[in-house]
Formats: sequence, structure tokens, C-alpha cells
Amino acid sequence: MSWKNVLPSSILVLLLLSLNQTIVVLASYTNVDASQAKEMIDSNPNLVILDVRTWDEYISGHIKNATLISVYELEGRLSELDSQKPTLVYCRSGGRSVMASQILVDHGFIEVYNMVGGILAWIAVGYPIVQIEVPKDYAIIQAAINAANEGDIIFVSSGTYYENVVVNKTVALVGENNNTTIISGGGKTVVSLKVNNTRIKGFTVQNGSYGIQMYPWTNGHIVSNNIILNNEYGIAGHYDCVNVKICDNVITSNNVTGIEMLFSHSIISNNMISDNGKGEFQEYSAGIQICTGVNSKVIYCVNNTVFGNTIENNRIGIWATQYSEGNFFFHNNFIGNTRQVYGAVSNNTWDDGYPSGGNYWSDGTNLDANGDALADTAYIIDANNRDRYPLMSPYWYWSNPISGDLNRDMIVDMKDVSIAARAFGSYPNYPRWNPIADLNGDYKVDMRDIYLVIKNFGKTI
Repeated sequence: MSWKNVLPSSILVLLLLSLNQTIVVLASYTNVDASQAKEMIDSNPNLVILDVRTWDEYISGHIKNATLISVYELEGRLSELDSQKPTLVYCRSGGRSVMASQILVDHGFIEVYNMVGGILAWIAVGYPIVQIEVPKDYAIIQAAINAANEGDIIFVSSGTYYENVVVNKTVALVGENNNTTIISGGGKTVVSLKVNNTRIKGFTVQNGSYGIQMYPWTNGHIVSNNIILNNEYGIAGHYDCVNVKICDNVITSNNVTGIEMLFSHSIISNNMISDNGKGEFQEYSAGIQICTGVNSKVIYCVNNTVFGNTIENNRIGIWATQYSEGNFFFHNNFIGNTRQVYGAVSNNTWDDGYPSGGNYWSDGTNLDANGDALADTAYIIDANNRDRYPLMSPYWYWSNPISGDLNRDMIVDMKDVSIAARAFGSYPNYPRWNPIADLNGDYKVDMRDIYLVIKNFGKTI
């Protein structure tokens, strides 16, 4: 049966017999199967194909020319779609696409089709998904890139690839396993990102001058879940690289710098950045450099957001030079760096306010008189920069402590009992209310909370 003959299954027409004979039409979406969806795609070049899964699902294989907007982001990104164009929605198995289709209809999209069974049904029928495999289809990564179309996914199986990869198309490179899928650069730049909106995930990138280099004036890169080691520079973005995300990487033992963002704007989150910048004669080498260069008179490198990283045992933790201002650093762990921060002479923000807190500093104070898991005094970086609410323990622990460790000092002891006792009987807006003591989240501190402290008394990590 042709998709053109499929009537919208949930169009409801209510005839309200009133004086003016008003007709109210409540529109909804139309369900189609994979075969009908394929016919729609082949016959209508104006059809919008909307994938509402996650990024990880998308890069594992998707329908060609599909636009990715997760169902959980859809309402906030509707402006990226055209409500006047027919839209085909799919997910993995059909659940999330129902939610997304209804969201589109509720916001005035005139022609919405939900693909029943999702991409699993599409694959079961034998229809293609976008993915190129190395070495199955091409012996080396560069050959696969050269043959790829814009938007393709290149899946690279485990192995060691001695290449200097140039990404000159908007593609996604996905390694099978970041421990066993290795690109080794032989002293030259290992991976060069020369166009916008590239993705690289799941590799060990090693032995290069630059591990991953984003070319000037490119944007939208996502570098995630890689191991970057034994390069001169781990990851670098130079000159107006904007909307860059560097997340969930292990960046270690790079000679000069772990991450260098020069004249650029980025989100750097949830990385382990350790033992970088320890090469000889690298006086200003660092775990993360957010800088504009010497004698710059224009304000660049602003609005970088750096959070959730562990920055450990580097020569300098973060180097933020003059004219690099308006940057936001919070919920990072600064542990054992020779200098935690260097050159932060411009105004940057080093905490997320109270009670969210700032960063953990291994050389900071250990005083927390009120038991709110934040240090009583600010961590002073320089005259213009201070963390007003330092964390008492590393953020990975601060966000998920032992139950009962109210002051986040990594042991449940009498200090925690005292905090709970002082808040006993309180509730929000009560003078003695302390939300940290509300262990079971019922908005009151009572014997159930005291019990949880006593139950875990003496536990430590």
C-alpha cells in the first residue's frame, strides 16, 4: 500500500452543532511502517528525516540525511526545523518517536509521520544505514574519509593505524574501543580537523606533534571518550574555533599541554587531564591553556566553560592569560599540580555560587565549621580571581559521597552526627534547616536521617 493512501490515523473531526456550525479539527501524526517510510524518502526530496535518539545511538548508524535532535532537547530546538515541511520521525524501536511526533503536532507542524518500530525495523527490512567500516571497506582511515560523503559515519575496528589523518569532510570518526583503536602519528599531527562539525570518539591518539588539531575558523567539533597521550600538544583549537565540546577524554603525558584553546570558545567537561606539560624547558606548559597569546589587545578566548574535570599532576593546572576573561570554571578537581592556576590576571568566574560550590583544591583549606561541604574561606588565585565556595573533597566524591558523610570529608564520623543533630527537627525555611542533613530527601531532618548517619558510622573510602 502506498504511503500516499495512508490516512492520518488519529485525525479527529468534531462537528459542534452550534449556531455558526463550527468545525474543530484536532490534528495528530500518522503512523507508517519502514517500507512506507522508505518510499516517502525516495519520492519526496522535501521530506525532513528526524532522528530523536542520542548522539551515541546516532553515530552507531542512522538513515542517510537524518537530522539529529534528541527527543529530550526537541522542544527547545524546534526553531531548527520547518513546521511547514513533512517530517518523518524515528528512534530506536518506536517509543521515543511517538513522544517526539506528538511534540511536533502540539507545536503546529502540519504533516508528521512516525516510523513504527524505529531503526530496528528499518534494518530488519534490509534498508541501508550510514556507516563506513575500516578496515572492512577501506584499509586505512584516510581512504575511508576520502571516499565518504558529508554526514557519513566511519567506524574503525580495533588495531593500530600509523597515519596522519586529515578530516576534510563533515564526518564522524568512531573507534571500536578507545584502548585498542590506536592512531599513531610518528611525530606529526595525528588528526587534523579542517572542516566544521566533525566528531571523533573512541580512539587512542598518540605520538604526534598535535594529537588532535582543530584548524582556525572551524567550529562545532565534538571530541569525546578518547585517550590522548604522548604528544607535544594533546588537543588544540586555534583562532576562532567556537562551539567546541571536549568531554570524557583521558589526556595524559603530553609534553607541552593537555588542552590548548587559543582565541577560541569551548566547553571542556569531565576529562581526566594529568601529567601534562612536564617536558624540558616548557616554563608555561599546562594541563589546560586558555589564552590569547602575547601582547594581544583584543579580548578573545571568552565564554569558555570548564567543569567536571580532574586536572592532576601537571606543571600548571590551568593557564589563563591576560585578555582571556569571562570564562567559567567550576566543579573541577585541582590535585597536585605544581601551580594550580597561572596567569589569571583577567576576571573569570571560579565557582557556581552557593550551595552548588566551586572547585576542589588539593592545597586549599580544610575548615568547614557549618558542615555544608564547602570550605569556610575562599581560595585566592589572584587579586581578580577567587573561588568563593571551594569544595571540601573532589567533585567525583562530593557529588556521590558515602551516605551519611554530610561534610564530604570522606569519612562518616562524629562531625557528621553533630551536623545532623544541629539540623534535627528542621525543614525548608526553618532557621536550623540544612539540606545536606536531609539524607532521604523528604524535606525534613528526623530520626530516619540520623539513622542513616549512624548506620554508616566509621565508613571511609
